[in-house]
Amino acid sequence: MTEPLIEISNDQEEVFSRFINILITDNYEIKEASEIDTLRFGKYKDLKQIEKLEIYPSQYKSFIAQNRIPIIQSDKKWFPKFYVFEIELENNLKAIKLEDKLNGFIHHDDIFNEKDYDYILRNQDRLIYVLCRTKMFEEYALNYKSRLQEIIRN
Repeated sequence: MTEPLIEISNDQEEVFSRFINILITDNYEIKEASEIDTLRFGKYKDLKQIEKLEIYPSQYKSFIAQNRIPIIQSDKKWFPKFYVFEIELENNLKAIKLEDKLNGFIHHDDIFNEKDYDYILRNQDRLIYVLCRTKMFEEYALNYKSRLQEIIRN
């Protein structure tokens, strides 16, 4: 069994830790998300970038959840995985504003962004961003949305 990467230190961090523990119990391996050095969001119109936003590692904690049970298609094995980022802001108001802005990027319709299967949840002054990177793993990440919402509520 993999040990959680994040130690519980207060109620808000407990959400992140409890989520990690649920994933471990559900047969996910938890790894550092070191392959993503900066969260980058962009909107495009007519092949031109019209807006962008970058969030740097000093502003978030992150991990990769990879299922230990593969999806077998033809002769290939795919291990479902998704990325989870917790972005901490100065206060609730800034979290609400950034949540709205990020949802605008995620749900913006253009040829470069197919992110409608990513989602953001707010926990007071923190945002939890779940990134699938591929439609193929959407259902795995979405299976945890309601559970994560429940942890945030309690």
